[in-house]
Amino acid sequence: MYPTKKLWEIWIFNRWITYNKWDLLESYQKWCVTLLRANNINDWLFLDDLQYLPWWFVKNDKILQKDDIIFCMSSWSKHLVWKNARVSNLDNFSFWAFCSMFRKNTDDNIDYISYYLKSDLYKNYIFNFSQWVNILNLKNSDLENCEIPLPPLPTQKLIVQKLDSAFENIDKNINLTKENLKNIEELNKSVLEKVFSEWEYEVRKMNDICEKITDWTHQTPTYFEKWVIFLSSKNVTSWFIDWNNIKYIDEKQHIEMSKRVTPKKWDILLAKNWTTWVWAIVDKDEIFDIYVSLALLRPKSFILSKYLLYFINSPTAKKQFNSRLKWVWVPNLHLKEIKEVEVPIFDIQKQKEIVSYLDEVFAKNKELKTKYELQLKELEELKQSLLKDAFEGRLVKD
Repeated sequence: MYPTKKLWEIWIFNRWITYNKWDLLESYQKWCVTLLRANNINDWLFLDDLQYLPWWFVKNDKILQKDDIIFCMSSWSKHLVWKNARVSNLDNFSFWAFCSMFRKNTDDNIDYISYYLKSDLYKNYIFNFSQWVNILNLKNSDLENCEIPLPPLPTQKLIVQKLDSAFENIDKNINLTKENLKNIEELNKSVLEKVFSEWEYEVRKMNDICEKITDWTHQTPTYFEKWVIFLSSKNVTSWFIDWNNIKYIDEKQHIEMSKRVTPKKWDILLAKNWTTWVWAIVDKDEIFDIYVSLALLRPKSFILSKYLLYFINSPTAKKQFNSRLKWVWVPNLHLKEIKEVEVPIFDIQKQKEIVSYLDEVFAKNKELKTKYELQLKELEELKQSLLKDAFEGRLVKD
């Protein structure tokens, strides 16, 4: 094991700048500074969806320099709050609230430090200290007190050389695997697009083909250890319900909610905000209730639930939904907008043929997708294994 130092011993910490939202500019001007936000950070920097601020709001020490590292300090997502990205040559960039910046003030190898900040050793440390209060927050002191193993500088450089060489080959395979996964998704979209456009059909509105389109407008429920299943948008994955991570409400709340809607098998659930476009079919005979973030569609007898679900996930349907999105802090689909979506209607026999054909195509593609996802997981695990060996002194010898 190598000796350790805390980040505050090797870096200068800089907090975010303070301003009001009305100080922001809609577009870039020569006299402004470009702001990076949490959504621009994901192992590297995404330089899109940027914001701008007049330069007089930003002190010189908060203008980002090459090899500064910017951290996401607060987020709704636990997958984002630990993220950090190294700054390359950016001209007149700074960072806003919910981000922090560290600047190296020692001779330690920045490549070595950057590798450590991508490791599970760092990630696990962050999750031990971050706090949930509606959103996930990371305290400045927690980040400053993070300990990093620091061997002598020549050893740091040798570790970086070995990691660079290994990661180059691993990343090539990761990119190839991701491309294969992307191709599968594109193929699925292409198949759905073709199925719902190549034949003549009757068009009817969603409201005409569903006997029920509803949601539940209720205050946040009180949860219990066991009782009646209560599903939220977190339980709606692509196509199917996740019955593993569920919560429960009591009988009294269930009775009240049942006055509005009682979900049943073959209903379709939509996560209608935050994770808009995630639809799933109820595949079990379970007694459960749904949260306000979900909408429920119950097709009439002449519409197969799976046929409707396939259509809802097609590019044709998504174009219609996108045109009806309402933005109030987050994207929302109102029930009245869902009811107006136009659906291609075939007779039951044709619907069965379409479902059978799509089931076969999607089953084959799912097998391939599972194979590539496993490969991707193994490659990422290999990278983390190498990082662990590197920082625990097993990759090279002093």
